[in-house]
Amino acid sequence: MDPLSIAASVAGLLTVAGKLSSVLYGLIMAGHDASQAISRVSAEIRAMSPIFLQVQDFVLNGEDEARRSMISLRDLVTTLTGCVLVFSELEKHISEVEKSPGIMWAKKEPEIKVLMEDLQRHKLSLNLMLSIIHHSSAEAASSLRKLHSVVQDILESNRTISTQLRTLMARQDPTVGSRLDETASVVSSIRNSSSTATQRPIKYAFETILRRSKVYKHKRLWSISATSLGTSAMKCTRSTTFSELILAEVSNISVIELPIWPGDVWNAEHY
Repeated sequence: MDPLSIAASVAGLLTVAGKLSSVLYGLIMAGHDASQAISRVSAEIRAMSPIFLQVQDFVLNGEDEARRSMISLRDLVTTLTGCVLVFSELEKHISEVEKSPGIMWAKKEPEIKVLMEDLQRHKLSLNLMLSIIHHSSAEAASSLRKLHSVVQDILESNRTISTQLRTLMARQDPTVGSRLDETASVVSSIRNSSSTATQRPIKYAFETILRRSKVYKHKRLWSISATSLGTSAMKCTRSTTFSELILAEVSNISVIELPIWPGDVWNAEHY
């Protein structure tokens, strides 16, 4: 069984979000004592669907190359892998609540609350990517700085989902743990480049910082086919690891594989 591709993960996330929204709506309409708390969870999950649809659009159809050059492959893969983990755990807990709402909601609510906090961070990461793609240059530069900080926080956190995410990312990148401190210095450099980024094409400031750093210069082979690489990327694959790639260097983002297999999640049937 193959790992999940970016396209399959986004399609699966849309399916899971729709299913959970339907289940939670049924619980709300049944008038359980926890209806207000369930409504809040339901609203947050419903809010993810339009975000996943926008991500699916730019993954399948592409966007302006200059904007895609601002988003690293690693940040997108990290965020989507985290979303798959969060939605797997959410569906697992909510399926148990569905069987006995009155008893199980009180038992599962603390765990669901933690997962919703995790989901908020991944939601922010995706929204920042979409802001980079669709908004003005000044807003894109600001979103870029925030994006790296958010992804760093996700990977550094001691929360259960972040711990699982680090383990999965290490399958493709064994040095992921040791590079977190280096990531912090890169984020700091990007923040300090804000004035430069607003005075010239943003991608130059972005690429200069990242390509001088060691964070994206480690031995790492993303699972990716030659047909998904752009011409420029294919010319440099021997000297450039795939983790250095920005989205503009990949002609078919959708086929890139995440470091997660269907057997790693509770709800594999959706992927």
